[in-house]
Amino acid sequence: MKGIISYGAYVPYRRLQRNKIKEFFGTPVFSGEKAVAGFDEDSISMGVEAALDCLGGLDKEAVDAIYFATTSGPYREKSSVPTMVKALDLKKSVQGIEAAHSLRAGTSAMIGADLERRTLVIAADCRIGGPGGTE
Repeated sequence: MKGIISYGAYVPYRRLQRNKIKEFFGTPVFSGEKAVAGFDEDSISMGVEAALDCLGGLDKEAVDAIYFATTSGPYREKSSVPTMVKALDLKKSVQGIEAAHSLRAGTSAMIGADLERRTLVIAADCRIGGPGGTE
């Protein structure tokens, strides 16, 4: 079967009230709250959570490839795909491609997915502020 057969999502549990951002920075903000990654969450862990949601009820053995798209990968040189394959308990022969450093990485991964194989596309980002910084 060609096309999207399942999807999943993950949003961090922790919340930050936007009015606290306004109090700290003194700048206008939207109302409500903002999802904030925990200290132990990164684009890999959040991508794995979304993938687990996506794969619920599907045969994980049928996954042939993972395309991981992020602008905030936690590793400078190491590939993230083997970590994800292990965390998702997929077969060892799964092939992986990473798309990074572009705001279009997720779209590129979706377009580039091989339609002849069962490909799991994972797109995740985790904005990390500098310690004690305002970024």
